[in-house]
Amino acid sequence: MEPRGADSGGPLRTSGFAAAVFDLDAVLTGTRTLHAEAWKQAFDGLFRTIESQAERPFSIETEYAACCHGRPRLDAAAAVLAARDVHLPRGAPDDAPGHGSIHALARLQHGIFLCLLDARGIDPDSGLGLVAEFRRRGLRTAVVSPSDNCIQVLAAAGALELFDAKLDGRDAERAALSAKPAPDFLTVMARELDVAARRCIAVEDSAAGIRAARKAGYGLVIALDRDGTAEAEALTGLGADTVLDDQWLDELDVELASPLSSPQSKALEDRLGAAAPALFVDFEGTLASKAGLSPDGPRAGRLRRTLARLARRYPTAVISECDLEALRRQLDVPGIVYAASDGRDVELPDGRREPRPQSAEGIAWDRGVALQRLLDILDLAEDHTVVPVYVGDDIRDEDGFAAIDERGIGISVGRSPGSTIAPFTLPDQEAVCRLLAWLSRQ
Repeated sequence: MEPRGADSGGPLRTSGFAAAVFDLDAVLTGTRTLHAEAWKQAFDGLFRTIESQAERPFSIETEYAACCHGRPRLDAAAAVLAARDVHLPRGAPDDAPGHGSIHALARLQHGIFLCLLDARGIDPDSGLGLVAEFRRRGLRTAVVSPSDNCIQVLAAAGALELFDAKLDGRDAERAALSAKPAPDFLTVMARELDVAARRCIAVEDSAAGIRAARKAGYGLVIALDRDGTAEAEALTGLGADTVLDDQWLDELDVELASPLSSPQSKALEDRLGAAAPALFVDFEGTLASKAGLSPDGPRAGRLRRTLARLARRYPTAVISECDLEALRRQLDVPGIVYAASDGRDVELPDGRREPRPQSAEGIAWDRGVALQRLLDILDLAEDHTVVPVYVGDDIRDEDGFAAIDERGIGISVGRSPGSTIAPFTLPDQEAVCRLLAWLSRQ
């Protein structure tokens, strides 16, 4: 798929550009929902104390989008209050978090956001694939954000090393920079990178960001469309040269290099040889957290698309502790084999369900037994044109690695090479998703 907008009909062109500057929220990380929820909690607590506002809860769909997204906290708080004709004193920066002043309200939102970030973490956004692509092409990369939490959020996403320079809310306060749509952030960043603005690319998702990039004289403005075709047309009308949607970003992501180190990637390719992989992937702790996958979370859609692409090319099974209906609710991916209840209950891509083994309750059932059963069901046990690949994250998965040790490939997640018999290791769930995406293109 190629980008829509001014560059439609051709690949993304970066010739003549030296740097790419990215907004943070909703472009690089999925923190927009956390910020929105934090504002809602902060404002709803205030509005419940005001008779004229008590029946009008804060709206994420309208008020957050119009008044908060992309603005510094003080400006966002003041904008919402002004729109509702609610008057609070501005207060001082050291006001205690609460509802007594605009500063207090902003500090309250900040505290709620940090609690949400700590409790839920964040999923790296597919926009990080675009950062990696620009770096592969030799461009310098930077991030700008009005948030004071920029460094903290990038660290949580494991993305700090992807950027040559960063400018956040604290920097802006020290330098008295105006927020977007003023061009200040982007103008200062071009100077920091020592690159002429006309040779910079801006990557934004908001109207304010696009306007700021145009005012700053950036040579190319890329907008990320998170909301569908109507939003893409609006972003183009505001001045975006190119509009990229999530599907395009996911397709770009699978073109990037394997997350394995170069020696391990080479070793994996050598192990596969001319054979095709057959993928068997643990669910809890490997594809999703131990608690499972939020069906509506930002990572879920990307994971589903990756698994669907993979299943169109190779046999692909997901093995889970949970029951079949729960696993289907969380994934709902056509073409994969669902191996629920640790592989005792199996549903094939055509909807057929294999009967549970009669002896399942009387044997020492483990992931090795489950894996051998799946190979038998899929007629792969004696098929030497395929190589079984098992990906898992904990001690129970060692049985699966042992079961395919002679002819297959074990990949352990989150464990050091010396603590697993698997010959390959990955650091986390995001790396698993990237490896599966990479395999889907081999």
